[in-house]
Amino acid sequence: MDEGTPIFLKELAFQQSHTLRARVANILGLIDILDIEQQSIESKRILDIIKKETVQLDQALKKSIKESVNQNKNFEKDSDSLSSIQSDLKSS
Repeated sequence: MDEGTPIFLKELAFQQSHTLRARVANILGLIDILDIEQQSIESKRILDIIKKETVQLDQALKKSIKESVNQNKNFEKDSDSLSSIQSDLKSS
């Protein structure tokens, strides 16, 4: 991986956790508001499908964010280990 990878992973995690999840949270909030209103059976069925799909999208985003954060931690740990080895070699 190149040196830009940690920055990319941090930016990706930020985008996922703030930008994308904010939109999903907004959609879920709107669905809750619509859920209160009187609707036809067909409209209610469609709203339930939209809510189910949005919840699944939210779960997928949370999983992706967690994986990005873990990948970044692993990269930083590997990078620290490599730096330590390089320092040891230089001082030998």
